Amino acid sequence: MQNPNFTHTYQQVGNYNLSIVVDPGAVCPDTIQSNLNVVDVTQFYPNAQFTTNINCDNSVQFTNTSTNFQASNWYFGNGDSSSIMNPNYSYGASGNFLVSLITTSSVGCVDTASQIVNIQSPIVYQLVSILDSCTGEYSFQISPSIVSMNSIWDFGDGVVLQNPNFTHTYQQTGNYNLSIVVDPGGSCPDTIQSILSVVDVTLDLKDVPNCFTPNNDGVNDKFIISNKSFCKYLGYTIFNRWGKEVFHTTNINEPWDGKQNGFDLPEGVFIVVLKGNKPINVFLTLIR
Repeated sequence: MQNPNFTHTYQQVGNYNLSIVVDPGAVCPDTIQSNLNVVDVTQFYPNAQFTTNINCDNSVQFTNTSTNFQASNWYFGNGDSSSIMNPNYSYGASGNFLVSLITTSSVGCVDTASQIVNIQSPIVYQLVSILDSCTGEYSFQISPSIVSMNSIWDFGDGVVLQNPNFTHTYQQTGNYNLSIVVDPGGSCPDTIQSILSVVDVTLDLKDVPNCFTPNNDGVNDKFIISNKSFCKYLGYTIFNRWGKEVFHTTNINEPWDGKQNGFDLPEGVFIVVLKGNKPINVFLTLIR
């Protein structure tokens, strides 16, 4: 080729003998010769790429899958960086972070790969247990809801159920370790634990007086039940010692003044029968 533009592209790798004749046909032509080694220049280009795996604790495992590189640097999108090959990095906050991996080849060529990593706040389950004192049954509420998820419940009394109806009745009083595994077998199972104190669920008898003095002195003149139980009582009936009804009400909070049909009843022992899901019989002494 005569008088080229001083550039040439070789189509194949290999060794080539370059020869340049300067001023051919002149009185003093000259020849320049050189041996050229043509190599595949793409081997010097790094190819930056990486994969991510977000763990259950919201840490991220970054794996460098780049090729043709000698050094690499990570930039996690929050000001932190690392030169570790495959770092495991924990973010201190949720959000979207633009992560960049910059690779450098042995001859200084640079390539960059970037991905957006979405970090979500870890789920914190809140367990609320509610005792139905009429039946002794516990009902459970979990927030956020796990209704659509698989779960295994260990109630601590030997009963283990999968996906129960969020209720359980304990047969004996005591403390029980409740354990709930959410999404067992999933990629990120979680465990909710709580200690339940199961107590006697009937109306506390100390809230039912066993005597009163209806003598109009302003002190303890009426029989009044302090109903602090969640159990629904329909009222109560009072009988004398011979089994005759002397008072009846459908309102458990209604007091009794020791009268029958407006007349004072004599001193004595009476029987109070509380009606409801958990019937209770107590003795009541009337003193004048």
